[in-house]
Amino acid sequence: MPGPAQVGVANVKIRADTAGFQSEAEAGVSGAMSNLAKKGAAAAGIAVGASLTKGITSAVTFDTDIREVFTLLPGISQQAMDQMKDQVLDLNNEFGAVSSDTIPALYDALSAGVPQGNVFEFLEVSQRLATAGATDVSTSVDGLTTVVNAFGLQADDAGKVADVLFSGVKAGKTTIDELSASLFQVAAIAATLGVPIEDVTAGFATLTAQGVPTAQAATQMKAAMVALTKPTDAMQETFKKFTGQTAEDFLKSGGSMAEAFDVLNEATGGNVGELTKMLGSVEAVQAVLGTSGGNAEAMAANLEAMANSAGAVDTAFEVMDSGIGATWDKIRARATSGLINLGEQFFPIIQKTLDTIIVHG
Repeated sequence: MPGPAQVGVANVKIRADTAGFQSEAEAGVSGAMSNLAKKGAAAAGIAVGASLTKGITSAVTFDTDIREVFTLLPGISQQAMDQMKDQVLDLNNEFGAVSSDTIPALYDALSAGVPQGNVFEFLEVSQRLATAGATDVSTSVDGLTTVVNAFGLQADDAGKVADVLFSGVKAGKTTIDELSASLFQVAAIAATLGVPIEDVTAGFATLTAQGVPTAQAATQMKAAMVALTKPTDAMQETFKKFTGQTAEDFLKSGGSMAEAFDVLNEATGGNVGELTKMLGSVEAVQAVLGTSGGNAEAMAANLEAMANSAGAVDTAFEVMDSGIGATWDKIRARATSGLINLGEQFFPIIQKTLDTIIVHG
């Protein structure tokens, strides 16, 4: 057996070895932590660099796209440009929209004659209609500008028009997309006859509710209104007998399209052959029969709905805007706006660098 001295020596060696191991372990942990810190800093640097790169790329794309809008505004100042950029981003943040949708809609609104001074109010109405009607903002702008321009309205009337169109969607089997694509067929002739957009939209609602496609309903109403502007002798006699006026004078003096169609239906007893002789086309006859006679009650109800349409878009918008999808879109839009703002901060540096490259090759 080992003696006391040997045991002591063994103990010393064990403690020494343990201490050495602990020292090495501590050194190893310290080195590992240092490496991790360096890697973490490197990863953070990469993340920051990626965000900066994305921000600059987003800002360049945004700047390029919106400059197309500026081409419609000759002489626009840099201050006005900057303000318009901010307004686009604010609109995106409010509605969870993306610039690739908002900027083309802005371009379309301005090119359609919406004044620069209230174009963003017009876009806000368009965006609300788009959200309520489950479509894109450019489609809403298209429909609203068609009506505003054809009927000689002001851009400030867009909210009222939006309510009427959405009420037409509620009452019929149509959509904002379909109405926007078809309104051009009837808007101008209706305005000429003094037929308001409420009556036109009620006609769309009544006809489409019966299964008539929106585009075909537009063709039918246009044919009937054209016939009213170029009445046959039989039609003139009928209107003078029932109203004491010509068809066109009847409308211009306040008679509605529905009332005019009722006169024709009543005078002929709804006879297709007699109506065809008066109106000159099957499409026109279909419009008259589809909104008068047995369908007069539905047409009257839709006219009342159009007259009481105020607030229709806002009510629907609130429903659509309260969902998780709308919240997520707003978060995404604000993140994108933040990246664009970040990227724009580096524009002076980038521009200076690019100028140097161009000058010195």
